[in-house]
Amino acid sequence: MAVFLFIACGDSRPDDLPVSKNATVSKSYEIRASAGSSSELEVKFTIDDFTAIKEYVKWIKKAEIQTNSFIEVSGITAGQEVELKNVELWLKRDSKKRLSLSTISENGKIEENILTQLNFLQSLMDEIVRRGESTVVLKYVSTHTMDSSVFLKLSLDSRFTF
Repeated sequence: MAVFLFIACGDSRPDDLPVSKNATVSKSYEIRASAGSSSELEVKFTIDDFTAIKEYVKWIKKAEIQTNSFIEVSGITAGQEVELKNVELWLKRDSKKRLSLSTISENGKIEENILTQLNFLQSLMDEIVRRGESTVVLKYVSTHTMDSSVFLKLSLDSRFTF
């Protein structure tokens, strides 16, 4: 006579749990400013923003930022004078996790200090995984009045390991 005993755990790993999976989310700051003004804006990322891994959130072991993550400026129109100086990003909960950017005056991906950018974005991902959310503060000084919005986008492409 054979006896089989099955024990079910409510928090067991699902059969379809992948070893890893990539997911991407992008969020933007909408920037408008008067000449000479200093401004701070915030954008909040949550683990729920990564919809591709929604069903596996409670099994995340780590998230690694991928090299195709980026920071990009858009919305500057022909003839529009834009010059943002002293541009900084930092994690609201840990202001030591900080990224300084050079003067912004044109559209495009910010290409300088890529490794420093990726390290900052990794710190952001670490906090999202650890706390379920993270807020990033943007501070800048505008030398010109901006009549139309300019956007600074953070795009996070991460490999989640379960």
